[in-house]
Amino acid sequence: MVKFRFMIGVLEGYGHENDGMTPEKAVNLGTEKASIAMSNLVTRLGGKDVRKSKIEDLNVRLASAVYPNEFGGPKGGELGVIVEGKCDETSLPGLEERVKYLMKELGQSTVTIEKTTEDGKNSSTYISERGEKVDEYEENDKLETFKAEFKTRDLTQIGRHLQRVYTEVSMPDGKYIVSGVLTLNKGHVEFTGTQNPSYGQENASQYRQDTVALVQEVAKTLRIPAQVEFKDCTVAIEPGPSLKQIAQHTHNNDITDKKE
Repeated sequence: MVKFRFMIGVLEGYGHENDGMTPEKAVNLGTEKASIAMSNLVTRLGGKDVRKSKIEDLNVRLASAVYPNEFGGPKGGELGVIVEGKCDETSLPGLEERVKYLMKELGQSTVTIEKTTEDGKNSSTYISERGEKVDEYEENDKLETFKAEFKTRDLTQIGRHLQRVYTEVSMPDGKYIVSGVLTLNKGHVEFTGTQNPSYGQENASQYRQDTVALVQEVAKTLRIPAQVEFKDCTVAIEPGPSLKQIAQHTHNNDITDKKE
C-alpha cells in the first residue's frame, strides 16, 4: 500500500481573505467534497477500468496554506484541508484523476500529492494549471522535506508571522519561497513543506538553510520554542536572550550548538 497526503483549498482564486470561511466550514466542505471524490477510485490496466479500489484510512482535517500576501495569500493563510489515506500502487493513476476532479470541484489551480511506499520510498506529484500540467518528482531527485513545530495553538498568528518573514527573508528577488501548510497536532502548530523545483527551489542545501532561517525568525519574534525536522536531523530552537539552535544528526549522533 502507498500512503498519500495532499492539501487543498476550499475557496476558489487568490486574494479572497477567506471570505467569511471559518475553520469549521472549511473542514465540513472539504470532508464532503473529498469523501465523494475519493469514493470512486478506479484501477486501470491496458487503458481499461479493471476494478474499483477502496481507499483505506481516509482522513480529512483542517489545514492552512501559507504563501505570501504579494502572491494573493490571505492574511494568516488560506483555509483548506489535508486529505490523507492509503491505496494500492496500481491505483495511483486513478488517485491522480480523482484529485484533479476534486480540484475542479473546489476551483483550485495547484495541488501537491506526497506519497510514501511501504519500503519508505518518497515521491511527489505536482499538479498545476487547474489539472492541465503534471510534474513527477521521485526520491532520487533528492528533494528536501521538513516538518516544523511551534509551541502554540494559534494557527493564524503563526501564518501572519510566516508571511512577514517570507518578505524579509525568503524573497530578495521575488523568485524563491519556502511555502508550506499549517495544521494543528497535539496542542501545537505544525508547519510542513516539500522542496519544489517548479518554484525555483533547485538547491536542497539552500532550501534547508532558508527553512531554518524562516522558522527561527518566527520563533524569535514570538519568543516560543520551535523545532524543524528534516530527513536526517532535527533543529531545536529555544527562545531566550541568545537564541540557541541545536542540530542533532540522527545518522551519526553529532550534536552542534550555534548561538545567534
